[in-house]
Amino acid sequence: MSYDEKKSITQHLEELSRRLYRIVIAILIVSIILFMPLNFFHSSSFNPKINSQNPIEYIVEMFTYYLNVLSGEGYDSLTTRFIKFTRDYVLPNESIIIAGGSVTTFLVILKTTFVLAIMIVSPYIVYEIMAFIWPALYPHEKKIAKKYLLLATLYIVLGLTVGYFIVAKTVMRVGFFWARSVGAEFYINFQNFIDEVLNSMLGSMLVFLIPFFMIIATELDYLNPYTGFMSNRKLVYVIIWIVLVFFLPDITAILLFIIFIAVFEPSYLYMKHIARRKNLVS
Repeated sequence: MSYDEKKSITQHLEELSRRLYRIVIAILIVSIILFMPLNFFHSSSFNPKINSQNPIEYIVEMFTYYLNVLSGEGYDSLTTRFIKFTRDYVLPNESIIIAGGSVTTFLVILKTTFVLAIMIVSPYIVYEIMAFIWPALYPHEKKIAKKYLLLATLYIVLGLTVGYFIVAKTVMRVGFFWARSVGAEFYINFQNFIDEVLNSMLGSMLVFLIPFFMIIATELDYLNPYTGFMSNRKLVYVIIWIVLVFFLPDITAILLFIIFIAVFEPSYLYMKHIARRKNLVS
């Protein structure tokens, strides 16, 4: 390998590290915004009895107040507001969430913050990935990327929205109604509750993106809906069903499978349109 080739590889690695660094910084910034207490600097929340003759007392009271806030007393952030809204929207009023321990609760809030930050930053992540691979694309590949970049963002947003407002709520309601049918109270662990919501959102997003990537693969001549396994939609459905049941062995798999069918069918018709336009019909 020549010096120029080594230099080129080094430059690519440096470019990749810079873009990964930007992605990490963006995620950290959004995470801090989501996790930061909204009432930390709220003046009305801190009303100590000030003794003008004893400023040390004021300092001690102020220090104690902020220490309590940092310890979780009265903690209010965008993440906790998201969790509270989700609890009220997803769960019936009779449901009871069990914390499961102070450390566990804190870690779940932290995880929720991080996952939400990734979801919010996901369009920027797509942009950085495209910017990195852009110089290596052929002209026709660049044309395809420009054509479908906005559609990719739309698929991501729709997937997350459907996962939150339909899948997560349905899964929780089914569990509640089955519990009530046998006269049992519906208790759910806080960590399991958040995991169900986040898994529903991420799973739905992936279900939306699979047909999208199939469309891109058809545009790049890697897939042909008229030949191979893609010509048999039943086989595609069987493969997707097996994957869903393997990773999500509950009602979530059924809901995501139904959503996949709803997204895949129009995507499959569009793939056929692409194949006909490219004269790939055998």
